[in-house]
Amino acid sequence: MTGEVPADIMAKATADLADRTGLDPSTFTVDRSEQVQWPDGSLGCPVPGQMYTQMVTPGYWIVLEAGGTAYDYRATATGAIRRCDQPIQLLPSG
Repeated sequence: MTGEVPADIMAKATADLADRTGLDPSTFTVDRSEQVQWPDGSLGCPVPGQMYTQMVTPGYWIVLEAGGTAYDYRATATGAIRRCDQPIQLLPSG
């Protein structure tokens, strides 16, 4: 699944993963690239002890595969990204 995340946000996630792994970004595979409505400001990936805005937050969900490992990235609609080490399971809306 690709195409829903703006190119500049995808580039930030790719660059971050390249920096973290030392791998060539051309070897990365996009496993997930979608626009989502996060349930709150944690982007579906809360860090223990942190406080988050308690309102629906539009953004993007990116999963990149590199070297046989999947890396989960979350982004806000404005382009702030972060890697999610311990994601929570989101229930499908509808």
